[in-house]
Amino acid sequence: VRKGTNASLSQGSFEVDARWRPPYADVWRFTPFLYTQLVTGYGETLLTYDRSITSFRVGLGLTDTRARSQ
Repeated sequence: VRKGTNASLSQGSFEVDARWRPPYADVWRFTPFLYTQLVTGYGETLLTYDRSITSFRVGLGLTDTRARSQ
């Protein structure tokens, strides 16, 4: 949550991130995970600082299991 530049909360923003990895043993070196993000409000980018936007993103990431164990 980010408060806007004026005295009220009307021009702030709200962001939620989530990451989910399927429940299986670490049998691969690079294990996949699903990443989602929801952003609503003002100022996510310099181009949209004065407009309220809502965006939802989904992505796929990889975690290196060997780097975690060291």
